[in-house]
Amino acid sequence: MYIHPMVSVVDPIESVSALVQTAVAAAFGDEYRGTDPQVRRSDRADVQADVAMRLARQMKQPATAAAAKIIAAIPPNDVIERIELAGPGFLNITLRRDWLAAAATQADTDARLGVPLTTHADRVVIGLDPIP
Repeated sequence: MYIHPMVSVVDPIESVSALVQTAVAAAFGDEYRGTDPQVRRSDRADVQADVAMRLARQMKQPATAAAAKIIAAIPPNDVIERIELAGPGFLNITLRRDWLAAAATQADTDARLGVPLTTHADRVVIGLDPIP
């Protein structure tokens, strides 16, 4: 589970990214541990990982084969409910509802709702005069 270092709120994208990175290293070796798992929101599942397609090009193998190896190497966890292999190698990931509910409750109890404080503040001047 990933908790942002500046706030105490769980980030679903980062939590899944950490699991996928671990699986990539387990499936293909430690030299791939730092590979960006390319996890983002999806309209087909809760999140989607595109890493298999990039790895497949590097390894000269079908993306679906790389994706299947990654899926098989996902460690047991309390975050992911289901992973589906879709299209040319997308990992469509559905998160556990109880985990999402706990993460939302945790964010709700944070005074800043999980938005970290900036480490570098800028002053922005906004003019309210109408543009002629």
